[in-house]
Amino acid sequence: MGSTVIIGKSHFVLRDRLLSVLCLLAGAVCLVIIYRYFYYNELLLNKLIYVQAAVCMLPVVLYLSVLLAVENLIYLNAVTNRYKAVVKLGPLHTGKWKQLPETEYVSVFYQRYESENIRSTGNKLFYDVNLWPAAGAPLTIAQYSSKREALDVARQIAVALNTGLLDATKADAVWLIHCPVVATAYSHLYTP
Repeated sequence: MGSTVIIGKSHFVLRDRLLSVLCLLAGAVCLVIIYRYFYYNELLLNKLIYVQAAVCMLPVVLYLSVLLAVENLIYLNAVTNRYKAVVKLGPLHTGKWKQLPETEYVSVFYQRYESENIRSTGNKLFYDVNLWPAAGAPLTIAQYSSKREALDVARQIAVALNTGLLDATKADAVWLIHCPVVATAYSHLYTP
């Protein structure tokens, strides 16, 4: 699909890649220590503390390596009017193509979600990237914990769809990309 635009972190920062590789190497070292202990335990009996540390650190370093290697992308095809939210971990990926509504404008909205998990720290704050159709409810296409990342993705989507972008993260919403279709109703929000 030549007309598909990839939005989001389509490439890793070198720092993320290096940290992921270092965590995988630390996991491999932990596995070697554990293997040597169980099969050659007479060699490591005096170094039991290393084996205990390896057993404790293995899940942590493997979790960090996976966390640093995950990519969240949005594939957007303006020609066929479809999108796909993708989560990638190396060659593995998930996501299905969905129909995109006729979009008037894109907005970023600051949203507080209350956690239903009792052990959770409480409320979670997210920035929703919404597509606003001419009629009907908005479609939340992505959520981010960072305002900068949400606005960056929303700007890429607005440019790809040739629509306006509304920053509704504060009480006074501001048009970041002017939308001529909605400009008459919300012209007081536009600041060039």
